[in-house]
Amino acid sequence: MTYEELVAKLKDAYGKYDASKVKEHLAIQFNVRGEADGALYLEVLNGKIYVEPYEYYDRDILVTISAQNLIAIAEGKLDIVDAYNENKLSAEGDLGKALLLKDIVTEKPKQEKTVAQKVGDKVAVAKAVTKAVTSAVKGTASVEKEAEKPAAETASVETASVETKEETTPEETKAEETAPEETTVEETASAETTTAEAASAGAAVTGTKKKNRRRRK
Repeated sequence: MTYEELVAKLKDAYGKYDASKVKEHLAIQFNVRGEADGALYLEVLNGKIYVEPYEYYDRDILVTISAQNLIAIAEGKLDIVDAYNENKLSAEGDLGKALLLKDIVTEKPKQEKTVAQKVGDKVAVAKAVTKAVTSAVKGTASVEKEAEKPAAETASVETASVETKEETTPEETKAEETAPEETTVEETASAETTTAEAASAGAAVTGTKKKNRRRRK
């Protein structure tokens, strides 16, 4: 195992843990001896864990350990306190803070979502977006429909008014006004004709009587 591979494994292992409950700052420098020889550090800051391939001068603890034991601690297979008591590592500094690392490793690692869960989340989001868009479209259509009703009613009234106006033209109105007068004239003429005919008939009757009378004499 190379030094770079060791750093990558530690980053992957510690990246699965949740350090949000750790409110204190923790910095541990690990001096690896033997395989993957080199120095690196682990830092807990603002609830997050960082593993970097550098020395950390303002550290809380300096630990000298083998690569295998360091990986075992990172994977939760070896307790850091037990490793110290069993001389699997040496440490100097604020050893009490080593318990913070123990608490982090003891916590249940963050569960990564499976591909199926990720797909399910995307489908759920897509459905929610579709539902929201559909609801918005229906709402807009309803508002537009309500807005069209007064306009349609106004147009209907105006159309009826225009049709009424078109049905009665000025010429027709004038003809209607003139018609009663013509009827009156016709009635008057008829009455006069009737009177004349009656007078003529009366005269004829009188003449006949006179003739009759003459004949009787």
